[in-house]
Amino acid sequence: MRSTLSTGKMFHERFEPRRHRFVYPIFHLRIDLDEFIAGALDGIIARDRFGLVGVKTPNYLKHQRGNLREKVSATLFDAGFTSRPVEVELATMPAILGYVFNPVNVYLCYQSERKLQAVIVEVQNTFGETHIYVLDANDGPEFIFPKKFFVSPFFDISGDYKLILGDYSSDALDVSVELIKNNRTVFIASLSEKSGTLSRIALYRTILSMPGAVLLAMIRIHFQAFLIFLKRAALLQGWRRNEGGAATWSHQTPVHRARLALLNTFRCLERFYSKNELTKNKSENL
Repeated sequence: MRSTLSTGKMFHERFEPRRHRFVYPIFHLRIDLDEFIAGALDGIIARDRFGLVGVKTPNYLKHQRGNLREKVSATLFDAGFTSRPVEVELATMPAILGYVFNPVNVYLCYQSERKLQAVIVEVQNTFGETHIYVLDANDGPEFIFPKKFFVSPFFDISGDYKLILGDYSSDALDVSVELIKNNRTVFIASLSEKSGTLSRIALYRTILSMPGAVLLAMIRIHFQAFLIFLKRAALLQGWRRNEGGAATWSHQTPVHRARLALLNTFRCLERFYSKNELTKNKSENL
């Protein structure tokens, strides 16, 4: 079996608008899409159905049709590639009891002899929106490309990403991303994992050892955002829904709209405190 289970750590650090960092344990399935489609993993994960631990095709590359292999090929063709990958590996977290939020899914697309052809990075924000970046392997392993998608309410859409694809052998997965604005690195995220045998026992043990990796992902995101807010980091007042297009799409539910309402509530609180501080400063200067 080529599919593996990877475990390690996820690290985030931002330098603007306030310095903030955190580290969490994390795991991913590195799924060989041919094995997934053929049902070779059905004894380990629920495929396209509800189960304790599962992966559903409709949750990935939602702008395309077909199975995961067909979706990846169509995405590459849309980006200008002329040949189908011989092998595709998807790094993702599985759903637990039907729930999962994957901030990033990574598709490693190979030609013959496992030569990397392309990397598809599927980014999701907490407001029901998704964007894909398709990277040509010939430009790597250090890829620099413009940011085109709102993710954090503390950063606008300007700047460039620098993605460094380190070890992606069958034994490890190392990826780091920097957000660069005005020639300064303002944000760093990195993933460092070791890969091992994927089995039902190994997967369940991993989930039990770090249940928060999947079930608390959204809560952790909001908790860290709240901590940054408490550091008096300014929320992006100009945040808006991402524009539509071939690489960006939206699937907002009432929960997503509730998060937008929560964001607007924090914006109002921020304006209220800023106004009070301004009034206080004026009074002190009189």
